This record gives sequence, structure tokens and C-alpha cells, in this order.
Amino acid sequence: MAASNLTKGTLWGAVAGLVAGLALAIFLGLVSLSTGGSFWLMAQMAGYGLFGVAVLTPSVGQILIGLLIHFAVSAFWGITYGWTMWGQPKGLTLMVGAWWGGLAWAVMYYAVAKWVGAGDFVALMPIGRAIVAHVVFGMVLSLTFLPFQERAARPGRIVRRHHTRTHHTRTAQV
Repeated sequence: MAASNLTKGTLWGAVAGLVAGLALAIFLGLVSLSTGGSFWLMAQMAGYGLFGVAVLTPSVGQILIGLLIHFAVSAFWGITYGWTMWGQPKGLTLMVGAWWGGLAWAVMYYAVAKWVGAGDFVALMPIGRAIVAHVVFGMVLSLTFLPFQERAARPGRIVRRHHTRTHHTRTAQV
């Protein structure tokens, strides 16, 4: 990827990641509220590695730090998506989004949560809900990234050139 394309993939990937992170936080917050939980569930989960069980009765500062962590991670996933998908066909860019969300869930659930000591806390969330939420994240990510996507010119790609026909008229000689 050329430097300018790397910059574009980084920028628009980060923007898309932040938008998708907001959608994920709102989605999980509303689902949590509907089941009697806290709207700030995403911030609590993101801050668990720093604050431990104190996030179960969080302060405003802990919620804000949790949100910062959540959005930083969302931007990271958006940037890596932007690097991976920049220059790809728009259809492929869109289709990979849901898969990317599933990948993000798997890495966060099986590796990152355990690494920061939040594995037991994260495991309290029903796994199906977590997967659906992250697939939604990936779909919002791809839909937000799509308008900024540019198709890269590829060597060997067939390009049709449109030729205009020139009509020669004969003049009658008398």
C-alpha cells in the first residue's frame, strides 16, 4: 500500500472504528438496560483490567477511562480494517465487515480479556449476545468505511477504453 493510501486507510479506518465503537457501546448498553443491568456495561468491561471488581460500582472517572479504552480499541480495529481493506472492491469491503467484527470478538474474548485479567468478568456476558454485538460492530464499521473506499488500480487489470468513432463523409465530385 502506498504511503498516501496507508494514510487514508488509517484515517478512515479510525473514523469508522470510532463510529462502530459508539454503535457497539449503545447496542450493549441498551441490551444491558433491558435486562436490568447498567447502560455503562461496555465502559465497565473495558475498564475491568485496570480497576478490577471496583467497576461493578464505578465512579464517573472509571466510566470515562473505560470509555477511552473502549474507543481506543475500536479505533485500533478500524485502522487494521482500513489497512486490510483499502483498495479492495466495495462488495468485498462490505462482506468482510461482519467477519471482522467476529474476529474482533474472538481476539478480545479469548486473548485480550484473559491477558488483562478480565476473562472471568467478560465470561459473565452471554456469549451469543457478545458475538451478535461484535458482528453489528463489524457491519457498522464496513458501512461507515465504505463511502471513503477507493478501488486501487492493479497491474494487469483490463481497462476498457471508450473510443469514439469518427465518421468520414464523402463529398460528391461534380
